[in-house]
Amino acid sequence: MSAIAVVGGLLSLAACNDAGESFGSRSEPGSDSIVVGDVRGEDLVVHEAIAVRVDGPSAHGVAIILTDRPGMCGALRDDAALATANTLTLFVPDALPTEKGSIDARSWISGSEATFTAWEPGCEEKTYVSTLGEVALDAVELEPGQRTSGTFDVAFDADRIGGKFAALYCDVGATSPNPLDETARCD
Repeated sequence: MSAIAVVGGLLSLAACNDAGESFGSRSEPGSDSIVVGDVRGEDLVVHEAIAVRVDGPSAHGVAIILTDRPGMCGALRDDAALATANTLTLFVPDALPTEKGSIDARSWISGSEATFTAWEPGCEEKTYVSTLGEVALDAVELEPGQRTSGTFDVAFDADRIGGKFAALYCDVGATSPNPLDETARCD
């Protein structure tokens, strides 16, 4: 993997460690989103997945946010992001809403990135950024009640995580590739 690639269709997903052992899937029962693997020993059990339209002076696209805490969309809207939530944010520039079942298949898109943020006791933030991997978008739906769906496989140095998402649209008016950068704080 040399860069985050955005492709149409589904990815065959197998996250393995260096010994070739598979990691278990981690998601809240009933969740349509799953993260497999961990980053620096930090895992992510998905409780909520949201899709945010990003439209700022230097960034346009969609940010997919997978989080281990419910209520992230409301917290972002109220400018009070859940700073102690572990999150994975996948930013895909120039991703536009699609008709159901269609997608503009693309390879590497400059500006794509993944950010994994873990919070430790005492409000210590650990953030890891990657531009290596793939994101496959099945649908980009940025309207109330709609979902953006797809799969991902991202490397953070020696760590690799993958999974799938069905992220509910969250209208927060974000302007940066990681909407949490605009609001995250520790209360």
